[in-house]
Amino acid sequence: MPPTSTSCPAPGTARAMVTANLALGGHNSLVYVVNEFAGGTNPPPKAGTLKRYDVTTGVKTVIVGIPNVSIESAQISADGKWILFTTYTSAQTKLQLVRMDGQGLQTLYCTSGAGIGNPQWSSDQKHVIFSTYGTGVETVFLLTMATGALQTELSVPDSGGGQGVVVRTWLDNSRVYLTNIQIDQPPNLIYILDINNGPNQNVHSLPALVNKTYGDFDSSYDGRQLYVDYGYCGQGGCAPPSSITVEPATGGPQTTIFNDAHYDAVTVRAVTASTLLVVIRNDQAFGSSDSSHNGLWKMNPNGSGLTRLTSDAPHVGSYLNPATQFPWSNVSRDNNLYALQTISASHVFTLEYGSLSGGAPTVFASLGDGTDMEIAGWTTM
Repeated sequence: MPPTSTSCPAPGTARAMVTANLALGGHNSLVYVVNEFAGGTNPPPKAGTLKRYDVTTGVKTVIVGIPNVSIESAQISADGKWILFTTYTSAQTKLQLVRMDGQGLQTLYCTSGAGIGNPQWSSDQKHVIFSTYGTGVETVFLLTMATGALQTELSVPDSGGGQGVVVRTWLDNSRVYLTNIQIDQPPNLIYILDINNGPNQNVHSLPALVNKTYGDFDSSYDGRQLYVDYGYCGQGGCAPPSSITVEPATGGPQTTIFNDAHYDAVTVRAVTASTLLVVIRNDQAFGSSDSSHNGLWKMNPNGSGLTRLTSDAPHVGSYLNPATQFPWSNVSRDNNLYALQTISASHVFTLEYGSLSGGAPTVFASLGDGTDMEIAGWTTM
C-alpha cells in the first residue's frame, strides 16, 4: 500500500481513495464489527474492531482495531477487497476505509458534532453517497472516490417535523433509493435520486414511489424490480398482518407475492436470482404473540416455495445486514451461505451462518457483556 492518512481533510472537503490491489483467496469469509463500551449509563466507546471469520478454517482475524470509537455502517466493496465504515465519537464522525488485509487505513471525510448518515458505496466503486445533519438542514453528498470531489446532491430542511430523507441503497451505478422520514412511524415514500442530474436537486422533484406506509424494501437481483414489504415493527412491537409486493424498479403496478394475516414479515432481501430472504417476527409489547414462525425464511421471487431456515425463541429478533443491501452483504460470494444476527431481550448478540439449502446454522460469535456486534458482509480470503 502507498502511504495513507487517518487525519481529517479540511472542513467541507474530502480525500481521494488511496488504493492498491489485493489478491483474494478462495475461502468464504465473513467480516463483522465488534464495538466495546466503557461501563456505566450511556457509556462512551472503548474500542471498535473489524474482524474476519474464515468459514473453512474457523480462524478469526482482526483486520483493524481503533480505540475510543464505535464502528458503524460497515460494508464490503463489490470486489471484496475493501471495507468502508464510519467511526463515531461524541465529538466527531469519520468516513474511513481499510483494505481487507488490514492495510491502508485512511480517512476520506469528517464531520464535527453531526453524524454521517448511512453511507452507501456504489457497485462500480466510483462513488459513495451519504448524508450529514447541520443546523436545521440535512445535506446529501456524493463523493467521487478517485478524486475526492464532494458534491451536494440534496439539501433538505429538517426542523424536526419529518422532512428529512434516509439514504438506503443503490439501484444501479447512477440511481439511489432514498426514503422519507415520518414522525413516530415508518416511511411511506421511496425516492429515486439520479446522480446524472447534477448537484443541488430538489427532493420534491424526485420520482416518488409507493405512497403507503411500509417496513422494508429491496430491488431485485437484476435491478429490474422492486420488492416492498408492508410488515413492520411499531411502538407496540411486531404484529401481523403483513404482505410483500413486487413492481417495476422505478414504479408501476404492484403484484402481491406474500400475504399473511397471522405473521409479520419485517425484512425482505433479494440475494440471488432465485432467492428472497424474509425475516418473520411476531413480538408484541403487550399481550401474547404467536412466535412459532419467527426466524429467517427463503422463498422464490414470485412468492412460492416459502422455506424455513432458522427458528427464533420468543423475544429474540433476527436481523439481516442493517447497513447495506447488496447481495454480498448477506450471502456468500458463491451464493451458498447466508449470515444472520440475532439479538435477545437481554441484549445477547449472536452471529451465525448457514446454508441456503437448509440445516442448522453455525454460531461463530456470541456476547452478552454489553458489547455490540454486527455483520458487515462476505468476501473470500
